[in-house]
Amino acid sequence: MAETIATKGCMLPRHAEVAGAGIAGLAVASQLAASGWTVRVHERSTEVREIGAGIALGQNGVDAMRLLGAFDQAIEGGVKVAYWSIEDQWQRIVHSEWLTTELYSIPRSSLQHALHVRSRELGVEIHTDSAVAGTREGRLVLQSGEELEADLVVGADGVNSRVRDSFVARGIRVKRLDLKVAGLRALIPRGPEDPTDHMLEWLAGKRRVGLLPLDGDQTAIYMFCPPQDARGRRIPVDVASWSESYPSLK
Repeated sequence: MAETIATKGCMLPRHAEVAGAGIAGLAVASQLAASGWTVRVHERSTEVREIGAGIALGQNGVDAMRLLGAFDQAIEGGVKVAYWSIEDQWQRIVHSEWLTTELYSIPRSSLQHALHVRSRELGVEIHTDSAVAGTREGRLVLQSGEELEADLVVGADGVNSRVRDSFVARGIRVKRLDLKVAGLRALIPRGPEDPTDHMLEWLAGKRRVGLLPLDGDQTAIYMFCPPQDARGRRIPVDVASWSESYPSLK
């Protein structure tokens, strides 16, 4: 049963305003709508952009997508991962594991698209070109100056969240988690030796490189390093620097 509030003798569904139409914003919006809430999502871009490289969808994510009825679309173009291994820079195995829970390696765009479609089916309003300025006393404030009252305001507007910043500006303590890692994710053509049903990761000091198998002719790659690693963070990728860390990889 949907949670409701009494207004002039009537029972009305609760309403949520969500900042950000990324994976987090659309997932929250879909779940709230499935629970009977009315939901409006605000995306600052002119369209909901279904972009990104690869992402690993673990058991919690699999269960959530099934619960929302978006699982089949979410794993389009992906593969079920059976095995996970970690090697050092000389390709010596330091850890390996046959998985006993579900794990899918999927294109990030598939997950975004599945949530976008499902949220629409559940009646979520998605407003594009609708930039958020912050919050104020139970209202979402748009950059246009409009203030939208809600029972719940959700800030899912990314790293430079205006919702979070508005809390800080009002003196409200906000815990910001610093993962102390810089990362690059991309899709690359599948090579003849790339994994097809397992995740493979290489460690070299504080650098990490990993491959996520996808269905078709592409593989998702990720490269992580500490923020202070200037050459590791360089865009375009400093191939010479990464090759020094992984001399056995081509």
